[in-house]
Amino acid sequence: MKQYILALVLAVVSASVAFAVNPIKEGNMISGHVIVKGTEENIPYATVLIIGSGQGTVSNEEGQFEFRKLPAGKYKLRVSAVGYKTQEKEVTVSKDFTAVIHFPMEEESFMTDEVVVSANRNEVSRKAAPVVVNVMSTKLFEMVNSTDLAKTLNYQSGLRVENNCQNCGFPQVRINGLEGPYSQILINSRPIISALSGVYGLEQIPVNMIERVEVVRGGGSALFGANAVGGTINIITKDPINNSFQVSSMFSNMDGKSWEQYMGGNVSLVAKDNSYGIAFYESYRNRNPYDRDGDGFSELGKLNMNTFGFRAYYRPTHFSRINLEYHTTNELRRGGNKFDLQPHETDITEQTKHIINSGGVSYDLFWKEYKHKISAYTSIQHTDRNSYYGAQKNMNAYGKTKDLTWVAGGMYVGNMDNCFFAPATFTGGLEYQNNSLHDVMTGYHRDMKQDVRIASAFVQNEWKMNQFVFLAGFRLDDHNLIDNPIFSPRLNLLYKPSDKLQARITWSTGFRAPQAYDEDLHVTAVGGEGVLIKLAEGLKPEHSNSISGSIDWTANIGHFQTNLLLEGFYTGLDDVFVLEDMGHDENGNKVKERRNGNGARVYGVNLDGKIDPRTTEAGANHAGGIIGFHTLRGEQVNVRVASSFISHEQAELNLKELGGRTLEEVAKAGRDEWNRVLGRIEVQDTDLDRLRTFYSCFYRSVLFPRSFYEIDAQGQVMHYSPYNGEVLPGYMFTDTGFWDTFRCLFPFLNLMYPSMNAKMQEGLANTYKESGFLPEWASPGHRGCMVGNNSASVVADAWLKGLRGYDIETLWEAVKSGTENVHPNVPSTGRLGHEYYNKLGYVPYNVGINENAARTLEYAYDDWCIYQLGLSLGKSKKELAPFAKRALNYRNLFDSDYKLMRGKNEDGTFQSPFNPLKWGDAFTEGNSWHYSWSVFHDPQGLIDLMGGKDSFNQMMDSVFVLPPVFDESYYGSVIHEIREMQIMNMGNYAHGNQPIQHMIYLYNYSSQPWKAQYWLREVMERMYNANPDGYCGDEDNGQTSAWYVFSALGFYPVCPGTDQYVLGAPLFRSVRLHLENGKTVAIEAPENSRANRYVQKLTVDGVDYTRNYLTHEQLMNGSSLRFTMDNVPNKQRGAGEEDAPYSFSKTLKKKK
Repeated sequence: MKQYILALVLAVVSASVAFAVNPIKEGNMISGHVIVKGTEENIPYATVLIIGSGQGTVSNEEGQFEFRKLPAGKYKLRVSAVGYKTQEKEVTVSKDFTAVIHFPMEEESFMTDEVVVSANRNEVSRKAAPVVVNVMSTKLFEMVNSTDLAKTLNYQSGLRVENNCQNCGFPQVRINGLEGPYSQILINSRPIISALSGVYGLEQIPVNMIERVEVVRGGGSALFGANAVGGTINIITKDPINNSFQVSSMFSNMDGKSWEQYMGGNVSLVAKDNSYGIAFYESYRNRNPYDRDGDGFSELGKLNMNTFGFRAYYRPTHFSRINLEYHTTNELRRGGNKFDLQPHETDITEQTKHIINSGGVSYDLFWKEYKHKISAYTSIQHTDRNSYYGAQKNMNAYGKTKDLTWVAGGMYVGNMDNCFFAPATFTGGLEYQNNSLHDVMTGYHRDMKQDVRIASAFVQNEWKMNQFVFLAGFRLDDHNLIDNPIFSPRLNLLYKPSDKLQARITWSTGFRAPQAYDEDLHVTAVGGEGVLIKLAEGLKPEHSNSISGSIDWTANIGHFQTNLLLEGFYTGLDDVFVLEDMGHDENGNKVKERRNGNGARVYGVNLDGKIDPRTTEAGANHAGGIIGFHTLRGEQVNVRVASSFISHEQAELNLKELGGRTLEEVAKAGRDEWNRVLGRIEVQDTDLDRLRTFYSCFYRSVLFPRSFYEIDAQGQVMHYSPYNGEVLPGYMFTDTGFWDTFRCLFPFLNLMYPSMNAKMQEGLANTYKESGFLPEWASPGHRGCMVGNNSASVVADAWLKGLRGYDIETLWEAVKSGTENVHPNVPSTGRLGHEYYNKLGYVPYNVGINENAARTLEYAYDDWCIYQLGLSLGKSKKELAPFAKRALNYRNLFDSDYKLMRGKNEDGTFQSPFNPLKWGDAFTEGNSWHYSWSVFHDPQGLIDLMGGKDSFNQMMDSVFVLPPVFDESYYGSVIHEIREMQIMNMGNYAHGNQPIQHMIYLYNYSSQPWKAQYWLREVMERMYNANPDGYCGDEDNGQTSAWYVFSALGFYPVCPGTDQYVLGAPLFRSVRLHLENGKTVAIEAPENSRANRYVQKLTVDGVDYTRNYLTHEQLMNGSSLRFTMDNVPNKQRGAGEEDAPYSFSKTLKKKK
């Protein structure tokens, strides 16, 4: 059974246009753009970090970000944003230019590759971490409306938060089945949460101080020391990364009985150059007691808490960073009954007042491009607690506790390119921890002092291979309450056959020291009597062995994005701490003693599944969808799809274009249409590969620009404007870059498809009306890409080649406006640097405008185009005089010492130092040897500057004689255009990019057309073929293909804006051009072969022809061209002065 599905989709322009990155002339800087992959929509507020340095920022509302004043060198950037896959890229910073980098981000329903530090004390992608790290982000905090960490942990699989006392609300978290004391709580990877603070610590940490929480299930003592047996909870506090503030407030109610109020605020301030920053947070929380069963006693106690803190950083240099943080908490919590009375006047009350102050400072130093790092750190926490644990109106149940914990240490991290058998990261460090506790409860006759001192050393090495990561490490702890040092090793193996699948196996050991823990400092009033916990004499440390294995799989299944984590774990405990009833003490208190038991085994499975159902309708600026069908064997699904940039209704109207035709009928209609379009040029040749190459290039030439208009129900041409967002009448086209296509792609359309280009000219007029500028790179609106103002060439050449039927006066106004304006947001649109150019006659090298010499040369040609258009339109001499004058501005950059073009400073001196082989800098994707020929409109003027034809020819010969050497320092790396020049091995001739593609034809201006015939055949045969790698460089919207099409026909439009096509030599024996006006151009070269590449003679309509060019009129009249070919050049043909094509300076001489 056939299924006919109607899919009406708002389409997305997804042309794969390569970023032509043009570095800005400002050194020691990174400039970037974060966009949605495929749609290129800006992503604001993405977090951008320089890996290893701690330096970060966020993208602005346009998705842009910057790092300034960076030392030259290589950096790795990591970009993350909620709903997108984290991405990393390397970039090289130079002192001479701005490194430009783009991050097209793939959308992701839930994060699977967050950056974590708890796996190995280093920043690493979660997918590449040697152990499973689960991450809770601010997004989760907001989704579950959490106010503190304890509430959030409830939503993490493998964890269970329990309330161990309904009076005071003492929470603990179980990891892998082990109760709270078997877990280590860290703040920024520091074990600063003491035994006392750990009693209520999970509830005392507000979420607005937290950037994320990392949870590692399984033993972690090898990294973080004592107590990390069941797992580790690492709280990463918020770092200042941008200027922002946030205020939030929440009210909640439980069963209509108890209200809770929460207020929080955050402020972040960061210097423009990211040299310093500070982030403040504050929160207030007030919760009334909650009595679930109405017995007068609370199930959740009263809570009143204020917190305040900050985290700041300062970078003395770009390779160092100082961090400072401070946190304070003032809390009152009380459970029991009769809350309006004093604690000793009630039946049962458990009450604590905490004043907690903590802080820390750290120093990080990097070197060798952040491959090595040394960190020194210290953290301290002081807790002052007043408590009451009593029943039956006991006046003596008050207590007071003081606790001081501090930790200091240092750590080294080194990344090695090879360690024995693979790249590796080594981590080693020393750490010292001290805890002093004094707990006094007079009513229970307890006065306990405890001093814990731990000296530690840890080392690990992590080998990183393509599919495997292997980590081995250990930690040595010297504990003052344990006779012998504790040795805690770990082994981890990660296997990642793909980005979607990771398998891990781990083994580690851990320990708990014989000291007072959280619950030991807590007295529970049960049935009106006090319960105390004491430590047995000779209590030994508790040891553990942990083994776990896991499989982490991410996949897109049907309409769902899924993630499945299956983890099995086993923990063996020796000398387990157990509690034994010891009766009552002399004061009547029930006493329990902590002793060593025989052992315990804990094992189980964690299954963590995530699923995101994909909706059938997406409402957004950019949306897409995938539709799947369950079919029987042999069953077919026929899908009819229509798209519209205008509306759903227009998409449905567009669908009617298919009519009732079958798939086969539509496919045939498509083939017929392509045959009609490509049939305009009829080639006869016995070499099948040459035919394939020609028609492949021909096909690519007519793919661009793309139509961006539609036909409405009334038959009117309409378009959605990417410039102002409106739906307007008239034509519109997109996906073309004039820096490339003005050269020969648009002249090709003027010759073979003039009616289509007339529509495009109307589209250009509409673009100007809707945005105030002509496009220089449309994709689909104005795109910041490349240089020049070459829309003037596209407009002028069309009009001068006879195209009519559109608003030329609007286009005249547009090309003039473009010479004196630059787009406020897209500096490649209009003329960047026009103020300098119009005043000085060039764009200076030293005023912060990149690729200035390239701009000057192209602006001069564009001014000539405007001048020629104005002459055709009958504009006044006064109006045209500035354009005629500026058309000679190319002369201002000619350096007679080098006989090449060279950047010039504002004061008139040439740039220094100067390397003609340096790519970029003053030029665009080329060097001075490539760009010095960009005087399309006046080759004779360039010949005169170089000292005559002999010198000119010698300079052109030198392009092929020079070896393919280069200076890539401006880019910081070898860009693909440079590499293509090397591979082509034609000296310094770089045909893979546009600036030099016309150069070979310039031999026709200097009386040596036979050299053009030789080198053109070399390029066509060596750089184009029918194999998968048979394309020589950038396609660039059809320009490089159109070059081949023209050159294979035997002529080329060196200067769009003239009526001339400069001669080369035909590639085929017979060609027919079927023109739109019904005329046919016949091109015959019967002796043509691989050896016979030289033109001995040319006749046009049977008459000998010695000129080195054909005119547009000759071709449009349907000429017959017959080339006599030979393997020996005819050095006399085309050598006369009158045979040379057009040059502007010649016309000026005639006028004089």
